[in-house]
Amino acid sequence: MADGTRRAWLVFMSVAVVLGTPSAPYPRCRMNEELLKLLGGLGATPQDIAARLGAEGIRGQRGSPSFHNPIGRYIWRRLNVDGLIYVPVRSGRLSVVRERTCHTVKLPVPVYLFLDGFHAGAYPQIGE
Repeated sequence: MADGTRRAWLVFMSVAVVLGTPSAPYPRCRMNEELLKLLGGLGATPQDIAARLGAEGIRGQRGSPSFHNPIGRYIWRRLNVDGLIYVPVRSGRLSVVRERTCHTVKLPVPVYLFLDGFHAGAYPQIGE
């Protein structure tokens, strides 16, 4: 993890731990299951994922690891995460921080490849 990304992650986790979040309806393993189900259902290829996000009007900012990330926005629209979503660039992981806990899942390969391309400038229809 690059120094800048590591520092951003540490600040993010510190804020989440200090502030906490209201109680949420998902136990730890159910949250992971729901995240993986949503991510896995996005599409079989990066192009499928871009088409789906575009059709749903989801856009994002290149290089954003949090709210402005298109995958983070997709999750926010479908799941009551009741916390913060963090997708560090090129990490291959998505984390939800809530109730002083962190739920982290490995991104499916097509989602990782979509994000890698998106952050590199591909899929202009999704970029803000």
